[in-house]
Amino acid sequence: SLPPTTTIAAVELEAEAARTEGLLIDVGLWGGLVPANAADNGTLAALLSDPHVLGLKAFLSPLPPQAGYEAVSVAQLEQAAPLLA
Repeated sequence: SLPPTTTIAAVELEAEAARTEGLLIDVGLWGGLVPANAADNGTLAALLSDPHVLGLKAFLSPLPPQAGYEAVSVAQLEQAAPLLA
Protein backbone atom coordinates (compact mmCIF):
# COMPACT_ATOMS: atom_id res chain seq x y z
CA SER A 1 0.00 0.00 0.00
CA LEU A 2 1.09 3.55 -0.53
CA PRO A 3 2.51 5.44 1.17
CA PRO A 4 5.05 2.85 2.27
CA THR A 5 4.72 2.28 6.00
CA THR A 6 8.36 2.96 6.80
CA THR A 7 7.74 5.76 9.33
CA ILE A 8 5.24 6.41 12.12
CA ALA A 9 3.73 9.25 10.07
CA ALA A 10 3.03 6.85 7.20
CA VAL A 11 1.53 4.27 9.58
CA GLU A 12 -0.82 6.91 10.95
CA LEU A 13 -1.85 7.89 7.39
CA GLU A 14 -2.67 4.26 6.61
CA ALA A 15 -4.61 3.83 9.86
CA GLU A 16 -6.60 6.99 9.15
CA ALA A 17 -7.32 5.78 5.62
CA ALA A 18 -8.69 2.54 7.09
CA ARG A 19 -10.95 4.50 9.45
CA THR A 20 -12.09 6.73 6.57
CA GLU A 21 -13.03 3.62 4.59
CA GLY A 22 -15.31 2.65 7.44
CA LEU A 23 -13.33 -0.32 8.74
CA LEU A 24 -14.78 -1.08 12.13
CA ILE A 25 -12.21 -3.65 13.17
CA ASP A 26 -8.63 -3.38 14.32
CA VAL A 27 -6.25 -2.87 11.45
CA GLY A 28 -2.77 -4.33 11.40
CA LEU A 29 -0.09 -2.99 9.09
CA TRP A 30 3.33 -4.26 8.13
CA GLY A 31 6.07 -1.71 8.60
CA GLY A 32 8.87 -1.62 6.10
CA LEU A 33 12.60 -2.03 6.58
CA VAL A 34 14.19 0.00 3.78
CA PRO A 35 17.66 1.47 3.20
CA ALA A 36 16.50 4.84 4.56
CA ASN A 37 15.62 3.42 7.99
CA ALA A 38 17.82 0.30 8.25
CA ALA A 39 20.43 2.10 10.37
CA ASP A 40 17.91 4.19 12.33
CA ASN A 41 17.16 2.20 15.47
CA GLY A 42 14.84 4.96 16.70
CA THR A 43 12.57 4.69 13.66
CA LEU A 44 12.60 0.90 13.70
CA ALA A 45 11.86 0.77 17.43
CA ALA A 46 9.02 3.27 16.99
CA LEU A 47 7.53 1.21 14.17
CA LEU A 48 7.73 -2.00 16.21
CA SER A 49 6.10 -0.37 19.24
CA ASP A 50 3.24 1.21 17.28
CA PRO A 51 -0.05 -0.59 18.04
CA HIS A 52 -0.97 -0.70 14.35
CA VAL A 53 2.26 -2.40 13.25
CA LEU A 54 2.30 -6.22 13.32
CA GLY A 55 5.96 -6.49 12.33
CA LEU A 56 8.42 -5.38 9.69
CA LYS A 57 8.98 -6.65 6.20
CA ALA A 58 12.03 -6.26 4.02
CA PHE A 59 12.85 -7.20 0.46
CA LEU A 60 16.27 -8.38 -0.66
CA SER A 61 15.44 -8.60 -4.35
CA PRO A 62 14.93 -5.49 -6.50
CA LEU A 63 11.38 -4.14 -6.71
CA PRO A 64 9.73 -2.05 -9.40
CA PRO A 65 9.63 1.68 -8.59
CA GLN A 66 5.83 1.65 -8.22
CA ALA A 67 6.15 -0.76 -5.27
CA GLY A 68 7.08 2.17 -3.03
CA TYR A 69 9.85 0.22 -1.29
CA GLU A 70 13.52 -0.22 -2.00
CA ALA A 71 15.28 -3.50 -1.38
CA VAL A 72 17.77 -3.68 1.46
CA SER A 73 21.18 -5.26 1.19
CA VAL A 74 22.22 -8.24 3.28
CA ALA A 75 24.48 -5.90 5.26
CA GLN A 76 21.55 -3.56 6.02
CA LEU A 77 19.39 -6.48 7.12
CA GLU A 78 22.20 -7.74 9.37
CA GLN A 79 22.57 -4.24 10.81
CA ALA A 80 18.89 -4.08 11.75
CA ALA A 81 18.63 -7.71 12.92
CA PRO A 82 19.63 -7.17 16.59
CA LEU A 83 16.74 -4.76 17.10
CA LEU A 84 14.32 -7.06 15.31
CA ALA A 85 15.25 -10.17 17.31
